[in-house]
Amino acid sequence: MTALPLYFFLSYARLDIKDGPFLNRFFLDLRREVRARCGHPSLDDVGFLDTSNIRPGAAWPNELSDALRRCRTFVAICSRSLFASENCGREWQVFDDRLRAQEANGAIRPPALLPVIWTPLRPTPAILSGLQYSHRDLGEGYATHGLRYLLQLKRNYDEYQEFLVALANRIIFLAEESPLPSMAAVPDFDAVRNAFEPAEIAAHSSASAPRPTEGNGVLILTGRERTSTAPPTEGRAEPPPRPQPSSGPEPSPGREPSPGREPPAGREPSPGLARGTELATPQEPDSPRAQEFTAPASTADGSAGNAWASQKPGAPHRMAASAARAAVGDPGGGPKRVTFVLAVTSANELAALRRRLDYYGGQFDEWTPFHPHFRQRVCVLAQSVAASQDMVSNIVKLHTGIGGLLETSKERNEVVVFIIDVWTAMLEPFHTALIEYDGRNEPTTGVLVPWNPHDAETIENAAELRASLAQALRNNVLRQDDFLRMNVSSHDEFGRTLVQVLADLQARIFSSHASLRTRDAQPRRRPFLQSP
Repeated sequence: MTALPLYFFLSYARLDIKDGPFLNRFFLDLRREVRARCGHPSLDDVGFLDTSNIRPGAAWPNELSDALRRCRTFVAICSRSLFASENCGREWQVFDDRLRAQEANGAIRPPALLPVIWTPLRPTPAILSGLQYSHRDLGEGYATHGLRYLLQLKRNYDEYQEFLVALANRIIFLAEESPLPSMAAVPDFDAVRNAFEPAEIAAHSSASAPRPTEGNGVLILTGRERTSTAPPTEGRAEPPPRPQPSSGPEPSPGREPSPGREPPAGREPSPGLARGTELATPQEPDSPRAQEFTAPASTADGSAGNAWASQKPGAPHRMAASAARAAVGDPGGGPKRVTFVLAVTSANELAALRRRLDYYGGQFDEWTPFHPHFRQRVCVLAQSVAASQDMVSNIVKLHTGIGGLLETSKERNEVVVFIIDVWTAMLEPFHTALIEYDGRNEPTTGVLVPWNPHDAETIENAAELRASLAQALRNNVLRQDDFLRMNVSSHDEFGRTLVQVLADLQARIFSSHASLRTRDAQPRRRPFLQSP
């Protein structure tokens, strides 16, 4: 008996379907609309939505493999989560290979790969730019705000119905007028490349052996299907997809902390931080606030000493760093100054993305990534480390247009270190700002990513979080130097790592001879030898 045609395969990211009933409702609505218009005898066999989880090293589930092999159209729910998912990239690649095979056989390649914009994508991923597909034909509201927007508001009901009808008609036309031949068999999961992975990273990954696996402290470019190797923990939360934060200012200092969070006793505002502003501008070294940075800060809970405070870098680094500090005599800058850029937002903004909010507060500088074992804010910890190395420090919040700060720091021979919360990196405008920073490929900046092994929600979603960050920091990943430090798992490791990163960055600035002349320095006269 001939199998009934499968009109469409719906590809989506796990984080998107966890975002309430919207995506599941769309799948059911689209399946009903297609069946009603094509007269298909079975509602269940009209469209396919995978609900399985593919673990590392596992084969394609039989149902998913069969659906990919014979589906006539491929509907991709396009969001940042989808393009960060390795599984979605492999599904896309399998269907694209079927289209290429059709073209190689002399037939016209049907436009059967149908991207549906779930949330606006800026900038548009390169893989979408190559598809000749007009979203305006499916409605102005959808083209501007995405399908999720149509599903969110009751006033969009009519426009959503028009979208459904238009998409269903397009699926039926392609499935019946240009039916794509079925594949004999789907290749092994690990044999299929991730269509979303940049070519440079794909080439590097294929050349590396052995392939990194989860839990070994190596950055993993994975997607929705990769589940953590950590033991199961009760009470794990499931985050929805990356939302857009509100455009309003951060909560005021007097705002109540987020529910379930007890702020550590004796918490004081970070020195040198301009509260209530989007960006704290660097303080001049002779200002009173800048002078505060030179005093080491004690731990918030008083229970843990700074084991790294007395740690000094190795002799070569010490010599280079000391020479760099001596060479730059301009009090306005030099390697003795460091700016910490925090890619983190408030608990209020993160509430739409994750459920465990006790790591965050009302302000970006209240992040305590190693809570509950260490309750000190990471900004205070970072400045304390800098002070122990006789460095003046400043804290700013990551923002779009970060290139201006980087350019100024470069001119002044100053160090910049990014401290990134992987959850915040999923949000806008932080994700775009990280891409902007990475695009500059700055050789004298460092990146530290705290990774709390006791945060069950983060461990459960590790693959997706890491893949999204790797996508934003592609150049940093490809450089493979010691200035990108992932998986910093404790406050002690954070301190030791930061000491080494600061020393290495100072040494690199010193090794660049051109950087040792300050912008206000007068050019030196060339020496002349005189005969006796």
